[in-house]
Amino acid sequence: MKKIVKFLFFLERDFHLAILKPLIKHIYKFKLGEVHFYAPFSDKTNLAEKLMLEIQDIELPVHIINNPWAWKPDITFMADFSYQYVEDLGKIVNIGHGTICKGWFFSTNRISQRENCADLICVPGTIHKERLDIQVYKPIEVTGIPKLDNCFNGTLNKEELYRKFDLCPNIKTVLLAPTFNEEFSILTYLRDINTRDLFPKNINLIVKLHGVTNPEYWKEAFNWAYFADTYDTDELFFISDILITDVSSIIYEFISLGKPVLLFDSPKQKEYINYNENDLEWIYRDVGERFNDVSKIAEILEAIDCESYKHENQNNIASKFISVTDGSATEKVINAALKLLNDDYFDPVSIFNTTELGRNQFVPYRENGDTTELGTNKCVPYRIEKEEEYILFLHPDYELSPQFKNLMLNQIKNNNNVGLVAPLIFDDTLHLQQVNFRVKFEGNNDFSNLSLKLNYAFSGHCKDIDFVLPYCFLVRRDMLNIDFSDPLNTKICMYELIANVLKNKLRVVIAYDCLIRKKIS
Repeated sequence: MKKIVKFLFFLERDFHLAILKPLIKHIYKFKLGEVHFYAPFSDKTNLAEKLMLEIQDIELPVHIINNPWAWKPDITFMADFSYQYVEDLGKIVNIGHGTICKGWFFSTNRISQRENCADLICVPGTIHKERLDIQVYKPIEVTGIPKLDNCFNGTLNKEELYRKFDLCPNIKTVLLAPTFNEEFSILTYLRDINTRDLFPKNINLIVKLHGVTNPEYWKEAFNWAYFADTYDTDELFFISDILITDVSSIIYEFISLGKPVLLFDSPKQKEYINYNENDLEWIYRDVGERFNDVSKIAEILEAIDCESYKHENQNNIASKFISVTDGSATEKVINAALKLLNDDYFDPVSIFNTTELGRNQFVPYRENGDTTELGTNKCVPYRIEKEEEYILFLHPDYELSPQFKNLMLNQIKNNNNVGLVAPLIFDDTLHLQQVNFRVKFEGNNDFSNLSLKLNYAFSGHCKDIDFVLPYCFLVRRDMLNIDFSDPLNTKICMYELIANVLKNKLRVVIAYDCLIRKKIS
């Protein structure tokens, strides 16, 4: 009998529903498995009502659960980087929620290494894969954006949408969709002025705010326009002739439809805390008409003929950012996720529990049975194979996050000069071996969250150390002078190991984003 696949959707924020909804409906429509929802920060009653409304054409029950670990999903879909909330919930598939960096996402900085906590990253375009490939060793698939599928698959009708939004079909329709950051947003320069004076009289204006912008003031400021009180954008994109925005992912989504954009260049742009001229939004910003004075909006709009407008860079850049424009993004994401369950993934790490014999000696051993504990996970003890590159030693007196192996491997894979990685140790205090380091945790945090909370602050960062306490560590296999074909030849001397690492001119490092603690008896 074929196993029923369990799909979990992690809805961290309300606007994630609009991003994940195409996947939800696809799974329901084709009866691919069971669907449950995990939304720890949402009002469950309101969320249930929203879910029923959003998937009203599919008559199936909506299950919102508080303890997804008890349900044991096979695949968890998410739309942000908060991996600490989904540890140990099956295969983690992150489809993200944007196309630009803002210093956090598709960055060439070390922060992108946190994406190695996912089992699969689905990205909108080839430019995103090229960037993440620098530091991410987990699978990356170029799938496009599921929420745009309806813009490409012929299911939308302009005449029906004009009636739905009560807009005049014979005049230009303009979509104003600003971002929320004060340093970037055009809204910073629209407050306390009469917005009606800034726009031509003979247009339809649709105002769509970012999901985290408080709408109350702007509903009044734009009471003469159509205010889109929704997180969905596909219908708004389809009906609009032109977009006005600032520094938003929506730029590259909209130009994938071959339509013109007006980009507001705020005088405060470079005041943004994560401003980096090498981020995507600055390198590829020249895709439309740019302006820095809101009083020019009417003049620019009136000069643009949407039917004939062409920007020399637009098509080429659009194809890099949204590389799937045939309406198949949803199907591509689902198929890539299901493939994770079918593939025999080759793990480059052999996992051993270790028993301490003396101050600097270990004997690797295998527990009886099919599995051994790795934090809250059950991990299959691997055979030592010639192809395996690393060995992870776990002392039985310590426990760790299920993401521990990913974060350790991240350090050694992204730095060819590292031969051995050791984690932070959490006792009554956090202490870094021979390094002064303290992290303040708020409240009584569940330990399963701790290592990923560290990962937020220090992703990709490590520190050279002179020695390693023999608790847990990850080492390059070629540093071990051990013939694993001989079951008696299992002694490891820490002094010899460190000497061998240093002799090969490799580094011994402590990983800021890994954490273990002594088991509580």
